[in-house]
Amino acid sequence: MEYGKISDSVLNRGDEPKGLHPAWWRLIAYCRRLRHGELAKVQVQDGLPVAVECVKERVKFT
Repeated sequence: MEYGKISDSVLNRGDEPKGLHPAWWRLIAYCRRLRHGELAKVQVQDGLPVAVECVKERVKFT
């Protein structure tokens, strides 16, 4: 496994990968629950995610 990359097998086990801060794990878990959508802005402090803004509504017909 490359540094900084998490394999699907690790994520599918449901446990936190070693060496990954819990804040990053929560962001990954949130994205997996979201399934489809768009993160407009990810705020990072001291190298850790602290907040995410999600697009609530976007209408596109083309």
